[in-house]
Amino acid sequence: MAVGQPPGRTGGLDSAVPDVSPPRTPGRGLILLVLSVLVLWACGSPANTDGAGRDPLSGAITEGGEVGTQRLQVGDCFINSEEGSTQLVQGVPCAELHDSQVAALVELDDDGTTDWPGVTQLLNRAQLLCVGAASEALDGNLADPTVGLSAYVPDEDSWNEGDRRIICSLGRFDGSPMSGSLLGRAT
Repeated sequence: MAVGQPPGRTGGLDSAVPDVSPPRTPGRGLILLVLSVLVLWACGSPANTDGAGRDPLSGAITEGGEVGTQRLQVGDCFINSEEGSTQLVQGVPCAELHDSQVAALVELDDDGTTDWPGVTQLLNRAQLLCVGAASEALDGNLADPTVGLSAYVPDEDSWNEGDRRIICSLGRFDGSPMSGSLLGRAT
């Protein structure tokens, strides 16, 4: 997988960050989308790890632990790896300090082709899909200008294994920690 770099984080491959802000609506704030590229090898076992304790009914994280990006669920709160790993994050209950939260999981239609479209095309698709999905997850309330959106997209290896999932996550632009759910529901 490749990942749109979390807001406030540096490192990885440098790339131009397009402005993909939703159209301005009078009286409404915006969530700005920040996407840059890091590479994630999601086929390996680290991306499929789920060491966090979860509520058996809701699936919400109740006890912190390492979570592979392939195991993240909508509403999961997490701390990005200090070492820059994009395969594993530290899942935490949303009541605890964290720097990101999964807003949406979007399954791509591969249009009948098995050819990997490339990181640039996948990130372009993620920009459009994540803005819409985040708006829906936030009930259309894109009013917090301090919050940005990032996306994990399949890399070539995971694409060839059948991975078509985009992970859209929310975090603060300055990288500062937050507590509670940005989705406005108990997670």
